[in-house]
Amino acid sequence: MFFFGSLLFRGKKILAFNTFLQIKNGLKRKEKFDPFLVFLVAMMKITPSLVLLPIRKSGALHGVPFPISQRKQITFAVK
Repeated sequence: MFFFGSLLFRGKKILAFNTFLQIKNGLKRKEKFDPFLVFLVAMMKITPSLVLLPIRKSGALHGVPFPISQRKQITFAVK
């Protein structure tokens, strides 16, 4: 998924979309499951439930774990 995000960030939306379609068609031919189900399960596995927020303590930055909402979890997973 990081690959698609990097392509989108560089402005190569058509290449990202065509690559996604090629992967989806390859999954459809090889697997008996729906390709979107495979992508959904992969995205659910990588969704974080905590994020480390930088907090400055005595001149140094420390990462403090903080729970995030469902919407933010999906946003972090897509990124």
